[in-house]
Amino acid sequence: MQVHPRLGTGPGGSRRAGGLGADGFGGGLGDRLPGRVTPRPPPAPSSAARQAALRNYPPWVPRPPTPEWLKRFVIELYGGRCLRCGVDRPLEVAHLAPWPVVRDDAMRQPGQNQEGMAILRFHQPANLVLLCANCHTLLDDPAVAEVDQGLMFYLRDRATATEHFGEVTRAFVCKEMTGNRRRPSVSDAALAPLFDWLQKAVERGALPEPRRFTVPWGNGFFEVDLASSDLEYKVEPDPAFPLWNGRDFASPPSPRSP
Repeated sequence: MQVHPRLGTGPGGSRRAGGLGADGFGGGLGDRLPGRVTPRPPPAPSSAARQAALRNYPPWVPRPPTPEWLKRFVIELYGGRCLRCGVDRPLEVAHLAPWPVVRDDAMRQPGQNQEGMAILRFHQPANLVLLCANCHTLLDDPAVAEVDQGLMFYLRDRATATEHFGEVTRAFVCKEMTGNRRRPSVSDAALAPLFDWLQKAVERGALPEPRRFTVPWGNGFFEVDLASSDLEYKVEPDPAFPLWNGRDFASPPSPRSP
């Protein structure tokens, strides 16, 4: 379980973004890394399996920390409120499939660097939800049958099927790619799972325009096409596409004179 630092505590050329599995896991980053197999979806363990895995968790195998950008995304995606009960504090970023279960499953798969693949699968955005401390405790308690992974998957899928999800995810991708003075930009490779979510939203008709736009990046720009998850670096923004201005989309400026 990963806790957001300000909200509470808890127990311990052209490039293309990779693809996700049908349920929102899988693919993504693994497709972009040579020498690695595409990660399969993390298992959906029962509460009893979660507890057994936590009890048997080898202390010498460290649980990978959740990237800061991923914490920010989960908080923004769910509007800073618990996915189950709607309260706004104290909040925790919860993994649906715990690290010991994901790692043990990955270690049984063929190929090299199973632990690296386990980390990729563990930090797929679809494996994280925002819960209050009480609901997170209920999820981890095998005696509470009505709060389980099945319920969390249902609530997650319902939230990610809305236009609000697409708009929040698109704005988040733009902000993280642009960066600011306090933090560097996040690479398109790290954001690959979010691009795949957005592509699926386009296919469902759940994402309003713009679906093709330009984002500032370093001294240039990335032209983004969400329908195909394509990103193309440009020295100048194309005036035909909206330009991300830090909060919204606006018409790009005229090209600079040579």
